[in-house]
Amino acid sequence: MKSVLRLGLFFYLAAASLPAQITKHIGYSTFAGVEPMVAVSLDQPVQTYQQAEAKNYLATARFADAPASTPSVPNAVALPPIVPAPLIRNETAPPPPTFHWKPAIEQSLFFLSVQHGWRFSQSKTRRNLGGDFFDAWGDSIRNIGRGWGDGDDLVTNYFGHPMEGATAGFIQIQNDPNGAKQQIGMSGDYWRSRLKALAWAAAYSTQFEIGPLSEATIGHVGRDRRTQGSVDMVTTPTAGLGFILGEDLIDRHLIQRWERTHTNPILGAMMRSLLNPDRSLANLSRLKVPWHRDDRDGPLGEVLGQDLRHTDPADPAKQVAIRGNQ
Repeated sequence: MKSVLRLGLFFYLAAASLPAQITKHIGYSTFAGVEPMVAVSLDQPVQTYQQAEAKNYLATARFADAPASTPSVPNAVALPPIVPAPLIRNETAPPPPTFHWKPAIEQSLFFLSVQHGWRFSQSKTRRNLGGDFFDAWGDSIRNIGRGWGDGDDLVTNYFGHPMEGATAGFIQIQNDPNGAKQQIGMSGDYWRSRLKALAWAAAYSTQFEIGPLSEATIGHVGRDRRTQGSVDMVTTPTAGLGFILGEDLIDRHLIQRWERTHTNPILGAMMRSLLNPDRSLANLSRLKVPWHRDDRDGPLGEVLGQDLRHTDPADPAKQVAIRGNQ
């Protein structure tokens, strides 16, 4: 019995002395409004619970009174807020290429001056320059609907005037960035381009026949009923479109096929020029070589100082070829 009492007294004394000797230090901290978190440390003893609670109150008040930009960690440098940079986007697409009106009009006037220059070499044109200008012009316009023929031969009406319409049409095509690259086929872009050329040829033909700078005003062609008819007004644009389609067909299926298997530049230039005569005349109207093509390179470009071959300067082999041609 005495042993049991002694053992109980021993445990009682041990339990009473344990909090004063190994009580853990309890510290409190808080961050960004979060409830205080408990951190345990074994190096510093705490005598009472009231002291720990008082320390926790002081720590909480210190962090609550600190400004928002003040770092919660001592000796830390506050970083400025990172503002996301706005995304720069090119929302505006580049405008599509438009028709080159000024060059087209200038080239048409150049072709018109060549035609009238040829007419001035004829004695009948020079002989009929006199007379009342506006009366003779009005008579020529009125006589268009008097019949079909105008007294010219078949070659002039059904070959010469269609060539005029085809040349005027090619002037329109070469000034249309989309139409200049079209190859004959069933695509809508091709046929829309050629119908625009038909309209341009019709306007050019009308001006050449009865416009302010026409046969009706320069030489008064058509003042006599026998020299005026509607044949030229019809065949020039319509048959001219047929000539354009024929030259497109020859260029794609004959000339280009030959160019894929042959490298003779002189023969290639001759084929392009002679087998596409109306396109060649249109090229001359913009002061380019007759064999020029907008959709591919051309032979003999370097001979006239116009290197039409597209080369990559980064390719050493092509650099050697360029120096060899020069």
